[in-house]
Parts: sequence; structure tokens; C-alpha cells
Amino acid sequence: MKRSKKIAVALLLSVCMLFGSVASVAYAEEAQSRMLYFSYYYADLHIEDDGRAFPCASLAGKCEVNSSSIMLILQRQIGDSWGNVNSWYVEEDYEFASILEECRVSRGTYRCVGTFTITTDEGSETRYATSAERTY
Repeated sequence: MKRSKKIAVALLLSVCMLFGSVASVAYAEEAQSRMLYFSYYYADLHIEDDGRAFPCASLAGKCEVNSSSIMLILQRQIGDSWGNVNSWYVEEDYEFASILEECRVSRGTYRCVGTFTITTDEGSETRYATSAERTY
């Protein structure tokens, strides 16, 4: 059972990366000249019919980096505002970082907000991304 769950999570991360990469291509091309250290970054959210939510985020750097980090926050819509439900953080010593989590959500509208940072010997750069809203 554990092996099949790991395979399912790996497949879902691949799908998230595919859709995140496809969705961010136009943005990345437009912002390419302004991004010093990032090749890409994205945040995404998938919610299954049974209420399992899969927040995911990824980044890649253009060059050798000292560290890369992602802070990903799952938010639920409350009226006209958004409240934080859960958050995750990862920091790596190389130019790639990713997060894929699984959690349960109740009925409502959700999104993920990501903060992405890359630090090099020359400086650091921080970017922000918000996923599409998903309703369960």
C-alpha cells in the first residue's frame, strides 16, 4: 500500500509540474528578462471528489545557487477574504525545490499562495505565485 501511495504521489507531482509549467509558460516568457535567478516557479492545487487536496509548488534556478526555498500556504475563502488553513516550507541547497502535500478539506473554495526565494553569491530574488481557485 505504501509503495502504491508513493507512486500515486509521484504521478500527481508530475501532473502538477506539467500543468504548472504549461500554465506558467506565457508568464515565464514575459517575465524572463526580469527574472535574475529563476527559470520557473509555480503554485498549484488539485482537489479530489473525496475532499483530498494536493497543494504543490516548484521552482528551478537558472544558475548555481546557495539555497532555494518555498513557503506554500493553503487558504480557504471566507466571504470576501482568505484565511490560512495550513502551510509548508522547504529549503534546499541547490537550484531545485518542490513541495507536494496531501490534506483533507471541507466544502469550500481554496487556493495556494507560494513565496519562492533563490539565494546566490551575487544576491537573492523572491517571487510570489497564487494558484487558481478550486472549489470542493
